[in-house]
Amino acid sequence: MAKKKTRIKTSKPSASNGSIGVRDRLTGQLLYSDELITESTAKAEGLRQQIARYPSTYLSGHSQFQYEVELSDSMAVVTTFYPESNHYQRNIFKGSFAYSKGLMRGKLDMAAHAWVSFETGEYDEVIVIARPQTPKTSFKGSWFDELPTSLGRLLETSMTVEMTYTPDSESALPSGMTNDRSAVTRDGDLARLLAEGWWQNPFAPNLI
Repeated sequence: MAKKKTRIKTSKPSASNGSIGVRDRLTGQLLYSDELITESTAKAEGLRQQIARYPSTYLSGHSQFQYEVELSDSMAVVTTFYPESNHYQRNIFKGSFAYSKGLMRGKLDMAAHAWVSFETGEYDEVIVIARPQTPKTSFKGSWFDELPTSLGRLLETSMTVEMTYTPDSESALPSGMTNDRSAVTRDGDLARLLAEGWWQNPFAPNLI
């Protein structure tokens, strides 16, 4: 009697997993979790085009870059380094996520954008914490449609900035801003992913 074939069930990932991929809408390439991409690889074309469309006012040069996406069922982290301007960025998205055929679906509870720059020769840092304007923001799409390396689109359309950190020495800062770094990293994941000096080893494997 022939053995009955057993169907292997797949489940959502619970930790960063290199087999998970999100599709770059511009190139059709799958960007896999924990895969380091540089400007010399074919998969970099999507980010190159995005940078060209939305150049950063903080970057004097951006033809060279490295970036990495890490994905799990509760978090997505995008880290980018621009060596020409000695500029580091990290975007963190928290919520509940699922992945299928290169698409990422789910609900977004919180987002954080951090950058550290030594472009002028001096250290400068900003951390922005944002939350959905409604209790949860649902999305479905490709990586560059819904979770770009800049939080600009999300902040403009569906999120509200909760707090911004800057290492300003002034005692009185505008409402919503703080020079107390711990005030924006009370969340345990943020405390770990945005720990002081995170930029010294930005592409450490298995961040999540």
